[in-house]
Amino acid sequence: MDYVQSHHNRGQEDAEENRMYLFSRQVFFYCNPLDRPVWVETHCCVLFISAYGIPFEVDFGAQQAKSRALLAGPLLRRKLMASRAGLVGFYIMPESPLFAYLVNTMPAHGYWVIDWGLMNEVNGELIALYEGRADVQQTLKASAHLLRLLAPGAGVPTGTPTARDLMQSVRAQPDISLQQMAALHRISYTRMSRVFTRHVGLSFREYKNWLKHLNIIRLMDTGMSLTQVAQEAGFADLAQFTRIYKRWYGNPPSYVRQRKNIKVFLTPELTSPP
Repeated sequence: MDYVQSHHNRGQEDAEENRMYLFSRQVFFYCNPLDRPVWVETHCCVLFISAYGIPFEVDFGAQQAKSRALLAGPLLRRKLMASRAGLVGFYIMPESPLFAYLVNTMPAHGYWVIDWGLMNEVNGELIALYEGRADVQQTLKASAHLLRLLAPGAGVPTGTPTARDLMQSVRAQPDISLQQMAALHRISYTRMSRVFTRHVGLSFREYKNWLKHLNIIRLMDTGMSLTQVAQEAGFADLAQFTRIYKRWYGNPPSYVRQRKNIKVFLTPELTSPP
């Protein structure tokens, strides 16, 4: 099995566009050869890895870190400086059973510095991902290794029925309120808030924002104008949509619409972003 979109061999000096590898509805890879240091604040946990073993820097505002591998928690505002590091990002989405575990074990400052030597087994795959020439088997090998690395014990956790049920309730009823969720589960509003955050890894409000984020990705993959996307996604106007989009991704939505800036590789069963 190979990716739907063909790709070409490129060396370290020739990586000219960002690349996203979509092969799962729980994790994905994103590579940023363009190295444009911008502030972002994403809902995913992200393991950043230097494919070439060159240290990169991360500015968290109040503090800075320098490493060759670093795991950042969700909604942690950051700016990366990774010139020539060959930066590969492994994004763990809230739907992953690993997500809540990582959030609940994250230190107070919101990130872990990871031993780069733990990546040796998949170093070739990471370089291929960064250079835009990884096939599906290489992608899956790298993903499986990183999941084993991050998971507690010997394997990836299965996730709790509670987390799946809570997320499914919100997906099935996008307009449901936290008060209604509490009544549905016959617990207090305050306890419902704590339970949701603990089991899902995001607050109720931020999980609904994440679903909005997924809807935006789907809409951006259509032929709608940006104004239409903003309206369909529930924003007051294009200006508000652009402001929120830049906070999440570091670039305006028009950036993604320019094919020269980003290339997406999809497995055949994922004909559109998750």
